[in-house]
Amino acid sequence: MDKHIQAANEERIDEEITKWMEMITKGLFKIIIFFGIPYFLYILVQFFEM
Repeated sequence: MDKHIQAANEERIDEEITKWMEMITKGLFKIIIFFGIPYFLYILVQFFEM
C-alpha cells in the first residue's frame, strides 16, 4: 500500500518537474527570439556600416 502511494506521489512530482522544464524551455526560447534576433540584426548593421 505504501509503495503504491509513494509511486503515485513520484509520478505527480515527475509531472510537476516536466511542466516546469517545459515552462523554462519555452521561456528561454522566447527570450532568445525576442533578444537574439534584434541583437543579430544590430550586429549585421554594424558590420555593413564599416
